[in-house]
Amino acid sequence: MLFILFALFACLCVWADEIHVTSPTENSTYCTNSTLPIDYHVIGNGMAYIGHVNATLVNSTLEIDLSIPEASSKGEHGVKYHTNWTLPAFLPSATYSVRLDGLASYRCSQYKNGRAPYDNCQFIIGQSININVQHC
Repeated sequence: MLFILFALFACLCVWADEIHVTSPTENSTYCTNSTLPIDYHVIGNGMAYIGHVNATLVNSTLEIDLSIPEASSKGEHGVKYHTNWTLPAFLPSATYSVRLDGLASYRCSQYKNGRAPYDNCQFIIGQSININVQHC
């Protein structure tokens, strides 16, 4: 019985790519007009592939899209990406989330039974790191 439940659960899971952020580190502090290093890599795990990674700086009142290098799990495995972003002077001192996420897609059964016809299903995969920004 336990094996049957495990087998059913394994059939419903989708192995997806992962985004691993190595910089900035959780709860680190940065000054406005300073450089925020963004380092990450995408690990390809199987069925659901990330086509592109987006980065956003977010708090309760503000959302800023960050420009980062093109990243995809369809390239070389374990490629590390790095960019620097200057924190604007207008940012209020606060805690922000640096959110890196990507749209992952995989082939799925239109009728959720594992059989044709198939669709392209999608969901968002990501990681958020909290940082503190202050005027120095």
